[in-house]
Amino acid sequence: MNSRYFNSIIVCAFNEEENIFQCLSSIEKAVQKIINYEVLVINNGSSDNTNLKIKDFFNNSSKIFVNNLKVFNIDHVGLSEARNFGIKECNGAFISFVDADATVDINWLNEINLSFKKYDVDIISGRVCNLDNGYKMSQFLYNAHYRVLNVNKQSRIIHDKSKTSVIGANMSFRKEIFDQTSGFFEHFKLRGDDTSFVTCLKSLNFKEFYLNESIVYNDHTKSLSKWLTQQYQGGLANGVIINTFKTASNLKLFYYYLIFGLFLICFFSQLALYFLVLLLSLRFLYSYKFLINSFLNVLRSKSAFFSFFIFPLHYFAFFLGDIGTAISLVSKKKLIYE
Repeated sequence: MNSRYFNSIIVCAFNEEENIFQCLSSIEKAVQKIINYEVLVINNGSSDNTNLKIKDFFNNSSKIFVNNLKVFNIDHVGLSEARNFGIKECNGAFISFVDADATVDINWLNEINLSFKKYDVDIISGRVCNLDNGYKMSQFLYNAHYRVLNVNKQSRIIHDKSKTSVIGANMSFRKEIFDQTSGFFEHFKLRGDDTSFVTCLKSLNFKEFYLNESIVYNDHTKSLSKWLTQQYQGGLANGVIINTFKTASNLKLFYYYLIFGLFLICFFSQLALYFLVLLLSLRFLYSYKFLINSFLNVLRSKSAFFSFFIFPLHYFAFFLGDIGTAISLVSKKKLIYE
């Protein structure tokens, strides 16, 4: 098989009976003009009817697509382990990952292939938009947070080794990357396993290209408490990445250690609490562009009443993320990688 321009698409699914059919249907539409491809579905020990939904898709899909679709049923493991399993089973020169609760734009894979050929890069990170699930909280959180991250983004090579735009729901790699590394970090159980892996790749001089035209639609959480928990978990992961790859400046490190110290002392000193609030307020004001765009996004989405809630929302979210980072930094946790 000539694998030079052969695409492997990996979909890891765990209890995705409500979404897997729509995900695979969108991929089928996106590969209609692609000649060489395969789709690997890793059913990661699902306890619901995910497997039945996949079989239902088989029975309702075109013969051409089904012939290129492989399904693997494995015992439940971590997401990184499931991804690595798929990598070992695929044949393509390019590997793209899509979450099972997402759908892809019809031009998604074509845009990825064009960019791999044109820019000679190793990693492509794409854009993730909201898959409207009808929940107001989900729409609010998307407009207040996730959508802001894409404001004024343009397709470009990301030269800064300490930064990445990768999101696990929409990321692609040259297969040869995995021939030179051990793959995703299976011992990394926090959110940000994809970010940590790409940060590692960039430290090894692999090149990342952010492709704004590569679009995937993904459900965003409808739970405020879950979103806030994600901010804290993301902070924990960020601290591990900083410890491992030294991606933070001395000023940032000083800020994180200071906020950690003030947080501990504030339980015993009211003065420390005042300094903590002041420090967080300065950090909050420093992010004024993000906050303004967040406010405008929510306002334009016909949620004028909710737009004013973005300020206390982000203040608390920044704190959770920063304290999570500080805790990881102080604990000196690092990734083990080859």
